[in-house]
Amino acid sequence: GWDKRLALPYLEGRFAKIHFFGDKTYPGGNDHEIFEDPRTVGHAVANPEETKQLIKSLFACD
Repeated sequence: GWDKRLALPYLEGRFAKIHFFGDKTYPGGNDHEIFEDPRTVGHAVANPEETKQLIKSLFACD
């Protein structure tokens, strides 16, 4: 896979915070670099449903 941090320059300055949700955030996982990047708020999730619930709780969405 590609380094997901390559997208960050396109997002920086456009948002107060950049949240990243990934399932392979452990060292060696394909989400690890962007998860640990100081420009993001990283969230480790197991599946799409957990991602959906976390987004709802973080951003008070229905």
